[in-house]
Amino acid sequence: MKPFSGLASALLLLVPIAAAAPDPAGAQATHAELGEAALAAGRWADAEMSFRRAIGEEGDSPGTRIGLARAVAGGGDPDRAVADLIQAAERWIRDGVYPDAEAVLEVAAEMRPDDPAVLLALGRSRVLDRMYLAAEEPLARLHDIGGASVDGLFYYSATLWENGRLSRAEAVAREALEASAGAFPARYQLGRLLLWQSRFDEAAELLGQCAEQAPDAVDVRLDLARALAGAGRPEAALAVYREAVEMAPEHSELRYGLAMALLETGDRTAAQAELATYRRLYESEQRRTLDQGLAKARIARGRELLRQGRPEEAIAHLRGLPESADGLAAIAAALRTVGDLEGAVDELGRAIALEPGRTDLRALLNETRLELLRKK
Repeated sequence: MKPFSGLASALLLLVPIAAAAPDPAGAQATHAELGEAALAAGRWADAEMSFRRAIGEEGDSPGTRIGLARAVAGGGDPDRAVADLIQAAERWIRDGVYPDAEAVLEVAAEMRPDDPAVLLALGRSRVLDRMYLAAEEPLARLHDIGGASVDGLFYYSATLWENGRLSRAEAVAREALEASAGAFPARYQLGRLLLWQSRFDEAAELLGQCAEQAPDAVDVRLDLARALAGAGRPEAALAVYREAVEMAPEHSELRYGLAMALLETGDRTAAQAELATYRRLYESEQRRTLDQGLAKARIARGRELLRQGRPEEAIAHLRGLPESADGLAAIAAALRTVGDLEGAVDELGRAIALEPGRTDLRALLNETRLELLRKK
């Protein structure tokens, strides 16, 4: 009797577990659950139909997009599956929802490990998500297979720079300069990299050319002034700082740089006045930084409007918020959606002025400037 009793007890213990298991064929099953069940059974057409219904009726998500892609690939069309994943990822990247983009692109990379479009999108999303170590692998792979476009070279160079591999970053930046026939974004990235390495004379030459190519770009003039100062040309640096301050009088770093240039040239009275202005602007920026945490949810609302296909409403909403780098980046994304690339460049430039160390914002600015050049 004891063996039978033990078996009976075990079966009784299993009853509630079985009862709790979801029944994909049951009335309560969601379309996504039905799709997963069909996938497991190899019923590709049924799975595809269920996942499409899930996206239409239950909302888009990485899980449903991945399920749909696996169904389409299982049905014999992996190219369409990957293309659909890239399309979904591009939408999430545009809207700033980088983890969702990365989730679907990682599956696309499993399906097509050497697809240049997949590798670029995955690396780009990780750079914009500030995951630089993770971004290096797909971008390096893209470069190694010879599939890197100018955009891919930009992102790869920025990633290598962020990861401290400066000589390699410079080599790739020079490739981008050659591949783009000397386009301004490539020249500027290389100039900034040389400035970072304190190679001031080389940097000043390139950045001077950039200032001629983009005379209204405040960020370029700031870097040019720094290069000139580092190269031992204080009078030239002072002239550039003065021009830049006229263009952006509320830019605190410009005010500080101008103060230092004035000291270097012996004008202590003017330098003290600029330092006082710098301190006022800096304190204002610090207060704004404290307020940014409160504004995050409101910025998220602006991005949600953009995801819903309401870019004009998103712009109006975001412009009503306290100025922040993330808010300006969201405005830039909305402006790109409605085709205002020049406006997007301006907003990203202002965002970088607030947070100069943001590689993700600089990558977006480079990308947008390149897109603008292609449109002209």
